[in-house]
Amino acid sequence: MEYESIIKREPITIIPVTKPGLNIKEVCDDLLNNKVYLLKRFPSVSIDGDLWTADPLNDRSWRFSLHTLTIIENLIYGYELYDEIGYMNKAISLLEDWHSKNPPDSTAVSEMAWHDHSTALRLIIICKLHESWRKNHFSKEKHHFFLKIVEEHCEKLMSDSFYMPNHNHGLDQDIALYTASITFSYMKKANKWRETSLIRFWKQVDHLIAEDGSYKEHSPQYVYIFLGRFYTFYHFLNKYDPEEGNKLVKYLEELLTFFIYVVQPDGQIPPIGDSEMSPFALWNDIPEPLMNKAKLLKKPHSHLNMLSLEKVFSEGGYAILRNQWDYSKETVQSILYSSFHSRVHKHKDDLALILYGNGVPILTDAGKFSYNYSDPGRNYAESARAHNTIVVAGEEMDTSKANIGKSGLNGYYFCDQLSVVAGTHCLYRGVLHYRLLIFLKPSNFLLIDWVIAKDTKTVVQNFLFHPSIDCSLDGKAVIGKVIGKECIYLTPLFHNQGAAQIKRGRINPLEGWYSPKHSILEPTWNAQFTQTGKEVRFATQMLIDKNKPAIDNFSWYGNLVKFTTNQQEFMIILHQYSHELYLNGKKMNWLSLENAQLENEVKKRWMEFKG
Repeated sequence: MEYESIIKREPITIIPVTKPGLNIKEVCDDLLNNKVYLLKRFPSVSIDGDLWTADPLNDRSWRFSLHTLTIIENLIYGYELYDEIGYMNKAISLLEDWHSKNPPDSTAVSEMAWHDHSTALRLIIICKLHESWRKNHFSKEKHHFFLKIVEEHCEKLMSDSFYMPNHNHGLDQDIALYTASITFSYMKKANKWRETSLIRFWKQVDHLIAEDGSYKEHSPQYVYIFLGRFYTFYHFLNKYDPEEGNKLVKYLEELLTFFIYVVQPDGQIPPIGDSEMSPFALWNDIPEPLMNKAKLLKKPHSHLNMLSLEKVFSEGGYAILRNQWDYSKETVQSILYSSFHSRVHKHKDDLALILYGNGVPILTDAGKFSYNYSDPGRNYAESARAHNTIVVAGEEMDTSKANIGKSGLNGYYFCDQLSVVAGTHCLYRGVLHYRLLIFLKPSNFLLIDWVIAKDTKTVVQNFLFHPSIDCSLDGKAVIGKVIGKECIYLTPLFHNQGAAQIKRGRINPLEGWYSPKHSILEPTWNAQFTQTGKEVRFATQMLIDKNKPAIDNFSWYGNLVKFTTNQQEFMIILHQYSHELYLNGKKMNWLSLENAQLENEVKKRWMEFKG
């Protein structure tokens, strides 16, 4: 091994795992005194005793970040900014100490030491540390230590039993393995690491990014996170394998388009799945071919000639409806979503919707809460009660692997007067749920739920409001106000529907809560329409602007739904899977979406329930 060539070779810019904060010097100085800062959501904590068994906040994410060694990445940032040798020495010392207490076998001191995801991200940070260290502090002894720990990590990632296929963790495993193969290209197995990482990487990309550009792990915040990771990796990949880099750009453009659609009109990520409602900054490393499209996220009026107002991402299971790209109090957006691709970040939220209007989020999901899966707050956040969907009393949707594919959107129709999107899911045992979301342009909505069960069920049409909305009852209806001004009016239209109930901050069971940030719940209004039977129907008008077109006449008998809006007569004929739509007696071009697995399950249950 020619050590001189390793020292003098061209610097390799390793992709970041985390970004340096504004107070990076304070963070690094604290680490010199064993005071640990990991993530923005957590306070700095002083650690007495063994760092690697510490769990001062009793939090899974804290332990994960600790064993990812983000503390070492912070020390690298500090060293490169301030040329403080103490930061480099501390980083090397921490890595050696971690390695001595966490061998790659069952004797590791924490379950997060060789977790499938922490292992990948830690390897990237180790590569970054090596690059920063070798320029001015190279020694043969320490270099052999780096080779040993890198080989342990790479062999772990190469193992089929450790690898996570069809999973975002596996994607980071591929990126880490590729990064190590470039950083340590002189190691004997580096070419094999590189080859394997690329083969696996493209399989992951094909699984995670649908052909329509949507992300198949149920959570928009991870689209933002992974676009950032993809963008930095693109530059790395493009330098060492430019053909692979060019290939990646095509996927990223489709994924970026999906993200533009799903972002709320106020520029925040919606709290769908394991997402928190939050603003975001544009990424620093956007590939040049995507720069103009990425800028649309901060200049919504620029969309006018580039993107349609409404779009169905059929494979990902998202229908996104809006009345304009310009952001004002008149801007309305609703997202109906339903899919089950994997259990990763999957909530019991099928056929749920969110609604934005009058300048505020109105109907929202409860959010992520945390990844402490035994916490009652996490159990609530995953449950149907925390989403705007149907709740079957005393039951939960079955999101076991056996039901993957048994949920989705199955058709839609868009025209100037209205848009209709339909979906079905079979995740409750012995139950079929059909939902139609009808956008009465430009501002109002009609929500239709049809629930068919093998046995008698008590069924709830559930609405969860954002905490900024104050709710009250007006006869059978629900009024939502923000700062005293009415922003939504929920009215039951089906003759058997009955009056709504509203509740807020209930404890047992948890109902009427929203999670604005990690491990925090705050009370919010929850409205519910309830019926009991083997066949249950709900039709609820959601008025955002009473001065805009709404439902004038409504009836629903058998499988015929009829209503009038804006002097136009509509009729929908409901079928087992697809539906028919008529406008003033003329049949419209209903676009059916193919999903053979879902359609077969629907037909199977229909025969079982109806005979």
